[in-house]
Amino acid sequence: MPRVGGPRGGGRLDALGLGDGPAGDLFQQYLASTDELDADDLLNDQVFNRGLQRVNEYLSAEEGGACLICLGQIKPQEAIWHCVGSCYALMHLTCVQEWARSQLGVAAAKSAAAGEAGTEAQARAAAEWGCPKCRHSYPGAAVPCAYLCFCGKQEDPEWDPWVTPHSCAELCGRALPGGCGHTCLLLCHACPERCHGGPCPPCSVPGVFACACGRETRDTTCGARAFACAHACGRALACGRHACERACHTGACGPCASSGARACPCGKVDHPELDCKSEVPTCGQTCGKTLACGVHACAERCHTGPCPQTCRALVVKACRCGMMQKEVLCDTDLKCERRCNGARACGRHACKRRCCDGECPPCEETCGRRLRCGNHKCPAPCHPGPCRPCPLTISVPCACASTRATIPCGAEQWAVPPRCRVPCPVVLTCRHAEAGPSGSAPPPLHACHHGPCPPCAQPCGSPLLCGHACAAGACHDAPRPSVPEFGRPRPPAANALAVLIQIQQQQQHVAGASSSAKETGGGDDAPPASAAAAAAAHAARGSPPSPCAPCAVPVVVPCVGGHTSATLPCATAAPFVCGARCRRALACGSHSCALGCHALPGAGARGGVACAQCERPCVRARGCAHACGRGCHTGECAPCGEPVTTPCYCGKSSIALACHEQLAASRGDAAAIALLACARPCHRPLPRCPHPCRVPCHPGECPSASACAEDVTVRCACKRRKAKWACARVQACFGGAGYTDDGTAPRVLPCDDECGEAGRAAQAVAEAAEAAAAGAKARAEAAKPASATAAATTATTVSWLGTARTVPATAATAAAAAAAAAAAAAVPRHKLPRAEREALAAAEAERREAARRRDATRSRLTAAAVWLAIALIGAGLAWAAWRVLMWVDEAASVPVPVARPRASRRN
Repeated sequence: MPRVGGPRGGGRLDALGLGDGPAGDLFQQYLASTDELDADDLLNDQVFNRGLQRVNEYLSAEEGGACLICLGQIKPQEAIWHCVGSCYALMHLTCVQEWARSQLGVAAAKSAAAGEAGTEAQARAAAEWGCPKCRHSYPGAAVPCAYLCFCGKQEDPEWDPWVTPHSCAELCGRALPGGCGHTCLLLCHACPERCHGGPCPPCSVPGVFACACGRETRDTTCGARAFACAHACGRALACGRHACERACHTGACGPCASSGARACPCGKVDHPELDCKSEVPTCGQTCGKTLACGVHACAERCHTGPCPQTCRALVVKACRCGMMQKEVLCDTDLKCERRCNGARACGRHACKRRCCDGECPPCEETCGRRLRCGNHKCPAPCHPGPCRPCPLTISVPCACASTRATIPCGAEQWAVPPRCRVPCPVVLTCRHAEAGPSGSAPPPLHACHHGPCPPCAQPCGSPLLCGHACAAGACHDAPRPSVPEFGRPRPPAANALAVLIQIQQQQQHVAGASSSAKETGGGDDAPPASAAAAAAAHAARGSPPSPCAPCAVPVVVPCVGGHTSATLPCATAAPFVCGARCRRALACGSHSCALGCHALPGAGARGGVACAQCERPCVRARGCAHACGRGCHTGECAPCGEPVTTPCYCGKSSIALACHEQLAASRGDAAAIALLACARPCHRPLPRCPHPCRVPCHPGECPSASACAEDVTVRCACKRRKAKWACARVQACFGGAGYTDDGTAPRVLPCDDECGEAGRAAQAVAEAAEAAAAGAKARAEAAKPASATAAATTATTVSWLGTARTVPATAATAAAAAAAAAAAAAVPRHKLPRAEREALAAAEAERREAARRRDATRSRLTAAAVWLAIALIGAGLAWAAWRVLMWVDEAASVPVPVARPRASRRN
């Protein structure tokens, strides 16, 4: 069909994927029918292009779910029509009816315009309409009018979600193509095919069917029953004398080729009516058929049979190489004696053919080059380029020869045993080969392999004589015989003749396990695992299991004396001697047996020894450090009468008593308490009071300090007033903390008006001293270098009229010290308390220590500077000496001119 719309329209259809195929033809027809529109204008419309793409998608879909006419989705409940003649496409029934009527109306209008006779109904009936997809033609009377299922048995099939839509759920029953007489069946299982869409599959009913000539029969399906054998037909023709020489065929054989109009052998005279029994007579004219040379004609008279094969005409011919010309018979091949020196196609050998025409024949020599396998030589005829790979293969068996792998020749050094899934034939030889009395299952099987089999990993578990089970973590019986290690396979035969024979055998026979083994020369050997399997079977029948190791289960065993116990292996568990003393109680009840650990007689142990009799002195404790002095006895010991000296309660006197009296007094007996009192004043210091106890020597604590009546001198804060108070009153002023006598009177008296004026003057002087000390410290801190260590700061206690103040002072600051001294000089001097004197002494000691450290640091820096100067001077002197020596050496190496003696003049 020619393309409509010019080259531009056809190119646009090609761009949209509609240039070829039924989709392209459909749109070319549509564009051809739009005479009033330009095809390029339509193709330039975006909406039209989008519609073309959608229709192309629906047309290209194998199982479209959309109607090709309205482009709407076909729902399972909607009435459909399907093209039963060709494409089996699904469309809405109403859309197809409208499509068919419109096509039939167009055909009737065309016939009326052409002036054809007949009514419009007759024109519609005579016209045809086509499927919208495949254009399969249907007569005008076949416009669909009912909704039928796929097989056409049921009208208006009900929709069932469990059944294919538009199907009646019955057997298809349509006759299969080919006219075999069978109906549509399902190929994949025995259940017949239910109603379906699309063409029915070929008939799958099996049977024995004969070929067209009847000479051969085959077991095949009914759909493939029509076949032809390779023999001639052989059926008798209608003449009764000849048989059909055509190949096996269907239908009639046709008339006999030897009857009817025939010509004489040379074809010059025709005989119109001859039967197959009569022979065609010769005409007597010259035959004239072209001979085999293709140049000359047969000169004999009309004859039957073939013309002579030898042409006797004399012609001038050139030899094949073109070097010689000669008149010879037409059928004679002229050859000269010149030998060709050109190389053959192999490039290795010369042609050497007599009178060669330049097309040298293939080399007939054997290649003989070593192949890449390294085992054989190339058996092919000599050829250019690299040789083909070695065609031989090597069959590599596994250890049990159940699995084989084929490798190319030359790969022996990289050969590995194939992976075999057959269980290893080497059986277990240990006690776990079968399920034992404990119910343990035998170990799992392992695959065929080379080398030693894996050891039995099950624990031994055999019962021992002691009642325990063997605690070995793995079976300790002898291992199974080892399968020989994998060996490198032998290459095939090395001679070329054997290679050729093996190639022929590989071409004639299918490669198998046995044949491959024979080809490689190693398949007839016994499998490597067979010897190990036989040895394992023999060992399993005759060898007893190996003995178990001694029982190592830990058992707690006591010693013979019952002192301790030890955890020992069960095999060596027995009562033992621990080495400790016996310590069993003797008859005296106070001592124990001093012998080593031993067993008593009759205790079930051999060699029992009885404990010794007690012969020691009495060692009972009587509450003191003195021994009893009697032999070991029963009952209470006598009171200790040893004389002892012990201090009295106050600790000022020593009293001599018997040991038992001293013990009784220490225990608090009322009769013995008075023995330790010396009748002197106690004089022990009272708690929280500087006065001693005045009560006679007594046990226990001294009376409370609140009852002390000693006189104490007290003063006011400025020491101007003084009075005598009882110690108990002073203790009450200090509360429960008490006070101590530090050489100064307690400041408990209140000051009067005269004491206040003197205190305020001292306060002003102290504040001026503090300000001067702070200014001096700031100036000293600013003046000293950043790297110097800060001097230690101490607290100087200054006292004016009994008032103590703390003034920070630096040992290195002289101005602060001078200010403090001036302030102290301005105040009337009094005797300082001991605490203030100690503080001043500590500050002075710290100042002296700081000065000593400064002097030591200054001395070390001075010594370091002196040593550095000495080192620099020594280095300078050494350098100067070295330069002098160098100058001396240079001066010594300069040659000194020697003065020649002058010749004496003769007068």
